Amino acid sequence: IKNILRDYPEGDQILFELLQNADDARATELIICWDKRIHPRVDSSLFPGSLSSPELAGPSLLVFNNASFSEVDFKGITSLGEGGKRAGGGRGDSPVSEMRIGRFGIGFNSVYHLTDCPMFVSSGFIAAFDPLARYITDSRSQPGRRFKLSHVKEVYPGWVAQFGLNAFGEEGTVFRIPLRQCTN
Repeated sequence: IKNILRDYPEGDQILFELLQNADDARATELIICWDKRIHPRVDSSLFPGSLSSPELAGPSLLVFNNASFSEVDFKGITSLGEGGKRAGGGRGDSPVSEMRIGRFGIGFNSVYHLTDCPMFVSSGFIAAFDPLARYITDSRSQPGRRFKLSHVKEVYPGWVAQFGLNAFGEEGTVFRIPLRQCTN
């Protein structure tokens, strides 16, 4: 993560990257909320490791945009630092097949200034990223996991509540960026 953060200054750059990602996805709406809630811990065999850990259940940024992920987008965001934007707009609408940095590439990784484990809900899935392997067992080989939203809602509705889907709905994408807690 230190190598990623070196490329991105702290501060408002993070918000610009989230705005740019929404624009690249052709979203027409972007909402950023500071969620001060502390959610109850959810003991769960569903999440390998400790995705329900107290560090991830506290205050967070919720970032909603009204564009949903495609399978190409899921692959792009899991390719750390490679991005998935195609020349011409990022949604595969251009005959040019050359890939370039953008669309959930290094820019999205600026959120690691705020969190160790960003998560999001989109297109019927919940995804979480853990490049430091603190919250997802064996995440060094695969730093992200994706779960079917319908299954998680049925078995662990309290965990899904952290994403504010009652307010935003399930159409579009909600990023949940649990804020790193400072300890003295």
